[in-house]
Amino acid sequence: MNTRPVSVTMICIIGFFGAIVAIPLVFLPTTAAIGAWYPPYLGFSCVLGLCCMVGLWKMKKWAAYLYTAFVLVNQVVLLTMGVWNFLAIIA
Repeated sequence: MNTRPVSVTMICIIGFFGAIVAIPLVFLPTTAAIGAWYPPYLGFSCVLGLCCMVGLWKMKKWAAYLYTAFVLVNQVVLLTMGVWNFLAIIA
């Protein structure tokens, strides 16, 4: 039986927590003030992030590829909005 590495377990726990904490942010007026497109994008990001974390938890290769693409798309969105910084890569 293959065991999940501790690093993957920690990434998944942090990812689950981050996605769950971000869900209420979708409904805040300050989120809507960013732009009408941002609350749906944030909601989609939360759902996609949770799906990726479930896949990583189950050690599925597709989850690693999808999460990598997801991170890259988010970097482009942040860059387009003019709010990108180096710490955005790890967050």
